[in-house]
Amino acid sequence: MLIKKPTKIVNNFNLAILSINLFWLMALYPARLGADSSALLQMIRDGKSTDWWTGAFYWFLRITSINGHYPQLTSAIQLTVLTCSVIFFLNSLPILQKTKNVIALIFFATPIHGFFAMSLSHDLTQTAGIILLVSIELRNLQNKKILNFPLILLIASLLLLTTHTGIVLVFLALARNYRKLNWKWLFTLALISALIATFSSTGLSKGLNVHGNYLKTSNIKFNWMLAGLKCVAQHPEADLSIEDWGVLKKIANEENWKVAVSCHNYDEQLGTLDLSRSGYQLGSQEFFETYISIAAKNPAVVAMSHIQRARGALPPLLFQPPDNQVPLDVSIPVGQGTNTALQTGPELLHPSNDLSGEENNKPTIFSILEIPAQGAAFIFNQASWFWGWGGLWLSVYFILLIVLLKGVKVWKIVLSTSPLITIHLLLLIAIPTSLPRYYMFSIILGLLLSLITISNAVLKRK
Repeated sequence: MLIKKPTKIVNNFNLAILSINLFWLMALYPARLGADSSALLQMIRDGKSTDWWTGAFYWFLRITSINGHYPQLTSAIQLTVLTCSVIFFLNSLPILQKTKNVIALIFFATPIHGFFAMSLSHDLTQTAGIILLVSIELRNLQNKKILNFPLILLIASLLLLTTHTGIVLVFLALARNYRKLNWKWLFTLALISALIATFSSTGLSKGLNVHGNYLKTSNIKFNWMLAGLKCVAQHPEADLSIEDWGVLKKIANEENWKVAVSCHNYDEQLGTLDLSRSGYQLGSQEFFETYISIAAKNPAVVAMSHIQRARGALPPLLFQPPDNQVPLDVSIPVGQGTNTALQTGPELLHPSNDLSGEENNKPTIFSILEIPAQGAAFIFNQASWFWGWGGLWLSVYFILLIVLLKGVKVWKIVLSTSPLITIHLLLLIAIPTSLPRYYMFSIILGLLLSLITISNAVLKRK
């Protein structure tokens, strides 16, 4: 409930929120399934496993979907989790309760909420976890008491452990809140998090087959370095020594290194290297020394490779926006070079189910409801460079939070934003490409603060 007192107005608001989420659940039934979630669901159904998307997320999806056969149950749980985290965030702000209810209704009615919440992905669970952490920071900033604080921090931690980057945020959160936890709770939360992060992958396959190449999960943490090396090696004027090439050739053939591809997506870059055929140990001292040597001699190329991949997570003015999901060049014939939804580029709102057979048992009424839902998503996707620019919305969130929390020192507000700043810094280093799902938490929080600011301005005029 948004308000604890069971008044008629409160019940109406809660009923409206329930109705909106029920609409998304039916209209996008059983879920929005992208390539990653489709592949993982099919693996689960076939009795296979992988810890590629973390062991914690594998078990979350397998259990909630009942061995992959009922993804609609997972999407319903995800929808509930995101809804509750947003409500918890709104209740952390010093605004009128009526304003909170109105903002909740507006936000939940947007396709940004509906499509993202219905997309099976560990980016959803991470987003909910980060929103909970930010809400805890805001309550601490205002000296608000947090009921069931250890439980909320535990829930946030469990959600974050479904991503590789989330593990860093879990221990950052414990360090930030150690004074509010007694040593028993601190030890318990740290132990639970460490055990899940360590043992959730036990018995699972330690990699993933991608286009016939078996990629090891343990090598994920080196991909951003390999991508940087690839950008340098393919550059015709790169400064590379004989010793550098000696190591690079142990990882992949020289011809593969020199194939010129864009540096905006490291999956495409690494795909040209055919890494599965190499038994080279990426974590060796030789590898690190070679990376440092090449990066030191070619800093601009390496820096630009990170900026191109992370441009959607970077702030405006200094950096360019991400690509638009719908082509902006009207001179190109409509649909040329795009999919059947006439869309290309980053997937802000994923419109389809990429797992065959999922639409066969969809009730007719659900298909009818999907028409307005897809129409709204289609409109938002026209300007996905704007709606999906995480760095822009993080800037909006930070500025509007300073305005909202008048009297609070700016450095304290900066600390309260530490979960967002930390994850954006991690994305700058290791993000595969600029897809809004990687930084949807900043988009959601920036949008919510914008709606609150507009609402407050309207109320003041009245």
